[in-house]
Amino acid sequence: QEADAEYENAQKVFRAACARTPGQLQLYFYRAMCYEELAQYEKVLEMTDYLLNVDENLHEARLIRMKAYQGLGRNADADHERSIFESKKPELLEMMEA
Repeated sequence: QEADAEYENAQKVFRAACARTPGQLQLYFYRAMCYEELAQYEKVLEMTDYLLNVDENLHEARLIRMKAYQGLGRNADADHERSIFESKKPELLEMMEA
């Protein structure tokens, strides 16, 4: 639970930073990572929707999105994201599964 409090605090910091500098996509990515750690998967999907709408080549966002779909039990959606990610960044997927 202590870790949850830290992630909750971190996402608040990143949310404020996003409001001040909305063009910094990395901040949205960090928010999505915090939400993923907090198992707030719908919020992960919101953040990754935004990221991928801005730049569909942010493949790491697909990886977090895949994990969110898995957490929601939406396995077909997770498999779809995995296939896209795997076609673009197979070396990263291999590293993560090693």
